[in-house]
Amino acid sequence: ARWLGIGFTNLLHLYSPDLIVMGGGLANGFDLLAPTIRATVEQRAMLAYRDVPIVPAQLGDRAGLIGAASLILWEGEPGAPLAMAQDEDNKDGATELAGARETSHG
Repeated sequence: ARWLGIGFTNLLHLYSPDLIVMGGGLANGFDLLAPTIRATVEQRAMLAYRDVPIVPAQLGDRAGLIGAASLILWEGEPGAPLAMAQDEDNKDGATELAGARETSHG
């Protein structure tokens, strides 16, 4: 927890966030880690950053699963609109690109 507090202090100084969200597997132990993290941040951070809230992620350790599911539910392949926009002049090229993607995915 002390090392997380030091890391969070560094993030506060580098990026000036309004909030730090702790997610993944660490969010499961947030209640145990939070007092030491908060004490370390209050000890090491500049005065302007000592009151920045540190909260657990609402999704906890499920964030990765939900992110993966969102990729499956995504309409089209990520990046496809960009590739088609770059090749707007060549409609046949866009069709060939889509066909090549379908072939590579079976």
